[in-house]
Amino acid sequence: MLYAASNDYQEAVQVQQQAREEYVASRSGSIPTPASPQTISAMRSDANDLRGEVEQRQNADHAEVAGRENAVSGSVGANTSDLGARAATATEVTTPIESVSSLSVDSSERLGDPR
Repeated sequence: MLYAASNDYQEAVQVQQQAREEYVASRSGSIPTPASPQTISAMRSDANDLRGEVEQRQNADHAEVAGRENAVSGSVGANTSDLGARAATATEVTTPIESVSSLSVDSSERLGDPR
């Protein structure tokens, strides 16, 4: 009888120790907390809803970028189309500085011209 009581006591101590370890682990996030099937189903549904929303936003962003691409291409094309004319104007209104390569200043005639 004493032997059986001793075994029961040891088993109770082990169960208590295991319960304490599981409690500490669950508070620290070391082991997952069991979830009900309803909770899991709700989490999956929320995740699917979120995926759908993200996909919609990505598609909208792709469409917006594609729409802006044509506008940007047109704007860049318009800005670069008259580079030759702007370069010719710069050559006409500036004078090179002697002994300094690739540097020029407005000519004296140009300084008085309000063009």
